[in-house]
Amino acid sequence: MKSYPAPQIFLLLILSFVWQTLIKTSKPYQKCGTNIIVFMNEIAVSMNLYLMFLLTDYTLGEVNPNDYSSFETAGASFLEK
Repeated sequence: MKSYPAPQIFLLLILSFVWQTLIKTSKPYQKCGTNIIVFMNEIAVSMNLYLMFLLTDYTLGEVNPNDYSSFETAGASFLEK
């Protein structure tokens, strides 16, 4: 897994989106300001992960899409459009 950074980053991006959804729907903290700060932090993490994903070899077309599962390939093709 060490030599496949794109799938790792993509999975972290999915986890970040799930966490953002949980923060918005459940509001885990009592103070509204804390929920907003945590949500904005997760948005910054998602933007950073997306930029990291763009810097991998996966976006340069050097990797065969058959090397990954269909879920990862579908997600990567979704991000490319």
